[in-house]
Amino acid sequence: MKYFLFLFLAACSPTITNICPPIEVYSKEFNKELAAEIEALPDNSLIPRVVSDYINLRDQLKTCRR
Repeated sequence: MKYFLFLFLAACSPTITNICPPIEVYSKEFNKELAAEIEALPDNSLIPRVVSDYINLRDQLKTCRR
């Protein structure tokens, strides 16, 4: 009876899978062009804030995928 209970519990344990989405990889040239475009924006532009949020999200995805 003890072994049956162990097998039953083992069969019911949840399977852990990594469901983190893939991270887009950008070339160095693309990153250079993006940086130049961001630097050319007016000082009051909201785009750098959004890009910063995106960078943070990418960092979180990298951690999730480890």
